[in-house]
Amino acid sequence: MFNKVLSVFHHNKFSVSAALSEKNDIENKNIKLGKLIGEGIEGKIYRDANNKNFILKKLYADDIHYIESFAREEVNCFNKYYGEGSAALLESKGTFYIRMYKIPGVPLSSINDNIFPPTAQERFRHMICDLGDKGIMHDDLNFKNILYDIESNTFYPIDFSNRYEEYHSGNNAIKDSINNSSQMRYSWALEHIIENTGSVALMESD
Repeated sequence: MFNKVLSVFHHNKFSVSAALSEKNDIENKNIKLGKLIGEGIEGKIYRDANNKNFILKKLYADDIHYIESFAREEVNCFNKYYGEGSAALLESKGTFYIRMYKIPGVPLSSINDNIFPPTAQERFRHMICDLGDKGIMHDDLNFKNILYDIESNTFYPIDFSNRYEEYHSGNNAIKDSINNSSQMRYSWALEHIIENTGSVALMESD
C-alpha cells in the first residue's frame, strides 16, 4: 500500500521516504493532537503528535450522514491524488478526524511576493491535469486549498471536494455551471501566479 504512495509522491517531486521508514499506522485510533496549525469551516488542523509525517483535521460535525458524504469524499479524493493509504477517516470518543500525510508548501493565499519562476504557470496547469486524470473535479480550489512548494516548484491541492460524477451525469445546465465555477477559480489562481512571478522570470518567459 505504501509503495504506491511513495511512487506518487516521487512523481510530484517530493519524497515520503522518511515517513515510510517509520512504522506508520494511518488508521490508528490513538489520537493525540499536536500544535494547532490551521482552522477552517469544517474543522481545525493539528500536527499529529504521534507521527510528525501526519496532520489531523478535527471535524466540527458529528452528523454521521455529513461525515459519510463530505468527509469520506475528501479522504477518497486525497487517496486518489496522493496514493492509497495517504489519508483515513477516523472516529475516536465520538469525534471524527481525518488523518493525512503532511503535504509540503504554503497556501497561495500567503504568497504576495515575486517567488514564482517562469515555469510555475505550467506546473500549475500540470496539477489541474493531474486532478482530471484522477477523476477529480475539485469544487473549492481557492487560494487556501492550493499549496506551493518552492523547493520543487510544485503545486498541491488539498481540502478536496469532487463534482466529477455530477458533471458527467448532469445536463448541459449543470455542466455549464460547474465549468463556469471551475474556470473562474482556475483563472483567479493563474492570475495570482502571474502577478507574483519575479521580474527576471517574466523577462525570461517573453
